[in-house]
Amino acid sequence: MRKFLSGLLAMVLLLGGLPVSAVAAEVPGSEGQLFASQQSIGTTTYEEIQGETLAGVRTVSVYPEGTTFTWKAAEGNIDLQQLYWLGTYELAAMVYFEESFTPEDREVYAFEIQYKDGREPEIAYFKIGDSSDLGPADVPSGTEVGGFSDVQQSDYFADAVLWAVDRGITNGTSSTTFSPGATCTRGQILTFLWRAMGSPEPTEANPFLDVSQDAYYAKAACWAKEEGLFVSPAGSYVFLGETPCTRSETVLYLWRLAGSPATAASSAFQDVDHNAEYAQAVAWAVEQGITQGTSATAFSPDMTCTRGQIVTFLHRDLA
Repeated sequence: MRKFLSGLLAMVLLLGGLPVSAVAAEVPGSEGQLFASQQSIGTTTYEEIQGETLAGVRTVSVYPEGTTFTWKAAEGNIDLQQLYWLGTYELAAMVYFEESFTPEDREVYAFEIQYKDGREPEIAYFKIGDSSDLGPADVPSGTEVGGFSDVQQSDYFADAVLWAVDRGITNGTSSTTFSPGATCTRGQILTFLWRAMGSPEPTEANPFLDVSQDAYYAKAACWAKEEGLFVSPAGSYVFLGETPCTRSETVLYLWRLAGSPATAASSAFQDVDHNAEYAQAVAWAVEQGITQGTSATAFSPDMTCTRGQIVTFLHRDLA
């Protein structure tokens, strides 16, 4: 359920986080306990992006694979407890008293508690991961790129960020941040491509029921449909601009923008079916050096892309 309680979440995500307690420790300020079956291995940060604006930076506790979370509360004063994926406003699960939840992916989750007595909701942010998901080490000062404190000269996406900003394809999420690790949405990538093509005016009326005229990606969405980059499911008139963009979706847009050149599907990737809509696009992107597989035998077509990855793909393709 996209944009679940979007008005409510826009408010509560600005509040302080509720720490996920390790192994039966009581949660301060709440009327119950949040249990994690394993100790946290550390923390990382998550940049919450609304449109192309940085809404806030959340501290996220990282737990090992297989960790189970259980919330136990005094039922009297708890009005609502819910678990959702952070960033997509999509409900992951309703978590009731004495029930447990075991995450099956590496997305960032938010666990929210609302109280009947009117006190402000409390939120815990956590994810499943390993040492590679922990926060980066301190970077020496003076190595920032483009005035962005989160883009360093040693980053693989540094040149792509400078190129994208210089071309007016995208800007930072604030005056000092680019948020390269933030998830890139469908609305963002198609806006980037639209700007890269010179921001042409659409020639047809907006066909999407969920795209308002004042949405930052409104013209880009219309242009993408006119150019055949984005194809709505049969009978559908929705764009879903806040949907996270995947690797397969990204190469499909770039391939279509290039004119959908005939390319033999590769047999190298076991997770790319030869009959998949994006099979030729994957083979073309690898052939053009835009991206490679995530391993020798996997492309990971459903993996979501970050802003840093997307501008890198565009730079390799269009620069």
